[in-house]
Amino acid sequence: MKYKSLLLAYANGLLTDEEFVLLRRRPPRVKHKYRARAFSLPATSAEHCKDLFRVEKADIMRIIRFLDMPEKFKLKGRLSVSVSSGKERCHGLKYQAITAPDGLILHLASPFEGARHDASTYLESQAESMLREKMEEVGGQFRLYGDPAYTLSDYLITPFRKATQRNEIEFNQITARVRIAVGWSFGKVLQLYAYSDFSKNLKIDRQPVAKYYIVSTFLANLHTCIYQSQIRTKFGVVAPSLEEYLQCFLLL
Repeated sequence: MKYKSLLLAYANGLLTDEEFVLLRRRPPRVKHKYRARAFSLPATSAEHCKDLFRVEKADIMRIIRFLDMPEKFKLKGRLSVSVSSGKERCHGLKYQAITAPDGLILHLASPFEGARHDASTYLESQAESMLREKMEEVGGQFRLYGDPAYTLSDYLITPFRKATQRNEIEFNQITARVRIAVGWSFGKVLQLYAYSDFSKNLKIDRQPVAKYYIVSTFLANLHTCIYQSQIRTKFGVVAPSLEEYLQCFLLL
């Protein structure tokens, strides 16, 4: 409240002496404890670089060279960045992923409203038509495995909902071991880039939350190509090299 308005209210008896004194006080200036500093990738140690980006410094330079990234690029708000220098009750978004035996997330459909059913998001993602095209290319018939929320189709198998026969029970037990790999891939994204899971800080209407997660997934795939993953250990399938993956990614 401005001083003249305060003085007028006090003169008319609308404020007590204590209220006038409290409102007259100016809030103290907040001093930032840390000053912003320019970031230089070449000047950053290898250990600190991996702590910041979860990737070795030399591998970051490989990514920069392969993608032919410019030395500088501008962001909104006049910011300039140098590559060389620097079932819970809450609202949320849902992502549908297809994970390969080598640990790579091959397909990420997003974002969907958190309340949407998995079967509905699968149909809307067009994954079925994509799989049909790929099967025609390779001349084989492979299938995805999904949890019981999905619907059985020509390209998707699900566990028996009411398994009573011995073979049905055994089938559910075997396929459940495969399904856990998808959970590992989601877990790796959040382990490497935990900010994507800060529900108290992320605001859907104020931040590009979906883009944060999509970029985090892409970076997690790069990490898998460089360092492999837990899924590779389980299935014995080696992920492609960083250059092979990026080459295929750029051709999409």
